[in-house]
Amino acid sequence: MSNLLSVDIGKKRTGICLCLDGIILPQKAIKTYELEKVLKQYILDYNIEQIIFGVPLDKDGKDNEMSLWVKDLVGKMNICGVDKIFFNERLTTKESERLIRESGLKEKKEEIVDSISAMIIMKEYLNFEREK
Repeated sequence: MSNLLSVDIGKKRTGICLCLDGIILPQKAIKTYELEKVLKQYILDYNIEQIIFGVPLDKDGKDNEMSLWVKDLVGKMNICGVDKIFFNERLTTKESERLIRESGLKEKKEEIVDSISAMIIMKEYLNFEREK
């Protein structure tokens, strides 16, 4: 299995999750303005072959203002040598907030919700690929 990275891009913060040899590893969220630099470093450090970018499509599976913004941002990045995949991440933030609430974590929700969302994107992407 190749090394993958999933990304949940927000206007302020971005969650990142690694998948190394099939092991899913949420990373610390970063400021979105640092994204391109951070992705390039992950690509080098972990030999990343694919980056899965979560896009929040609407309930009909169509683009909306936020998904178009994410695609535009990714399109402007100078990242070469990896496959860039857009994957529907609708409702992952709500799911991550539920998981945090149910787990009883004491950390500030804002500090971990994006990374948990990136982890959910990775898990759902891997499940989707297995079912193909």
